[in-house]
Amino acid sequence: MSGTVGSNVARSSGIVAAAEGGGPSLGEDHVIRTNAKTISESITFTGSENGFSAGPITISSGTVTIASGSTWTIV
Repeated sequence: MSGTVGSNVARSSGIVAAAEGGGPSLGEDHVIRTNAKTISESITFTGSENGFSAGPITISSGTVTIASGSTWTIV
């Protein structure tokens, strides 16, 4: 995990491995999915979902909380 993420990620338990599907994409056939590089809000995984982000990711404000049963993967 990137050092820019680690200090703002709270783990209630489980593995933190990088967040929200159905987002923007590039190309005529939408073959490349995109996500922002910066998190500027508090996000909570409740334990009933997993998520991933393409990194690196910086948390400029807020926190990311990953409850037991959830995993966030940064690739």
